[in-house]
Amino acid sequence: HNMFFQVLMMIGIPGLLLYIIMVFSPLLALRGMEYRHIFFVFHVSMLFFMFQEAIFQTQAGIVFYSVFSMIFWNMKYNNDNQ
Repeated sequence: HNMFFQVLMMIGIPGLLLYIIMVFSPLLALRGMEYRHIFFVFHVSMLFFMFQEAIFQTQAGIVFYSVFSMIFWNMKYNNDNQ
């Protein structure tokens, strides 16, 4: 099963829509980011993992996604403030 199917079964359609917004909205924030190609590769690879496995079901998946996502968001906001 994949992450999207799991969210749909656990929370329903409103939860799935919110989850899709949360997953795909960082891709809209790539404009003007200095390291956008690295951020894009990270996010696309995470999407592939989410399609084949429920990665947020384990602590390893949550920690991996959270740490690297926060690193890139921090880089984006530091570039925006300069």
